[in-house]
Amino acid sequence: MHNTFIRFTFAPLFLGVFAQAVPSQLYCVGPQWSKDWCEATGLWETPELARQHIKQPAHNTIYLLKTQKVENILEKVEGEDGKWRSTSTKPIPTHLYQHFETHTRTGGIQRS
Repeated sequence: MHNTFIRFTFAPLFLGVFAQAVPSQLYCVGPQWSKDWCEATGLWETPELARQHIKQPAHNTIYLLKTQKVENILEKVEGEDGKWRSTSTKPIPTHLYQHFETHTRTGGIQRS
């Protein structure tokens, strides 16, 4: 009984120290024709960070992920500012991603 009391008393303190607040939206880079590869490059806190990972011609589109439905499977990547990843073995469903912007080879940007 004593151990149970200690666990319930101090567990929230430990969670507060180690837990990271998940941003309401994250950004990722993938091909224009498919959102499937987006998560593999990482999820970024800002579009500016995501833009650094654009690789022409294939990975040229930034997608927006609203994290409300998946925040329980996201964790911050240690040692990389603004980078998040999924802890799930299943990919994040593609219908949760929205097109944010596409960078063309000529330097143009198409925004949604």
